[in-house]
Amino acid sequence: SDIMVVATVSPEEESVVMTNIPSNTLTEIAGQKSEGMIREAYETGGLSTTVNTVQDLLEIPIDYTLTVNLNGLADIIDAIGEVSVTATETFDQNGYSFVAGETYNMDGEMALAYIGDIDEAIESANSQDKARQVVSAIVPQISQINSLTSIPKLLSSLNGNVLTNLSFKDIQTLALDYRQIITNVETVQLEGNSEMIDDVTYEVLDLSLIHI
Repeated sequence: SDIMVVATVSPEEESVVMTNIPSNTLTEIAGQKSEGMIREAYETGGLSTTVNTVQDLLEIPIDYTLTVNLNGLADIIDAIGEVSVTATETFDQNGYSFVAGETYNMDGEMALAYIGDIDEAIESANSQDKARQVVSAIVPQISQINSLTSIPKLLSSLNGNVLTNLSFKDIQTLALDYRQIITNVETVQLEGNSEMIDDVTYEVLDLSLIHI
């Protein structure tokens, strides 16, 4: 729940918009009478409360959900081949070197090196941003799946790493029928003003600027 990405797929416009929601966004938690960080929705009532909270915040319906275990990202990436990620800073980690502005085709191991320690990603905004980059890069890469025989490998990688209400047919349609659409991905980062409330820093969004 520390990394929230909403994917809006528009077959008519042949586009996909990946909207990143800061985990410390101040919002009303669904079913509660008070506000809090949006990531608290999962702690309060699990996936259903999280979905309802995000729907209320963005004022859009959410039809499908995927809950991803970050520890399983490497398996998922290796199942689809690799992901293309542009480094946001220059650093060395776990035997890999990254240069800001350079784009890398990452396998699972390299992607985890880019993100850094998974436990740190839960607490560090910097690592969360990198994890969002990697997760968002997975969607267009699904378009590279070129046959039904490749889908079982993808499904196998999801086992134990992802909880979803997408059916096999849904995944097949996304991978094979929508491949041209999901190559056109726009990433949007919701941003607002950082405000200190009761010694806690929240991201306060200007809801009038949100267009999903």
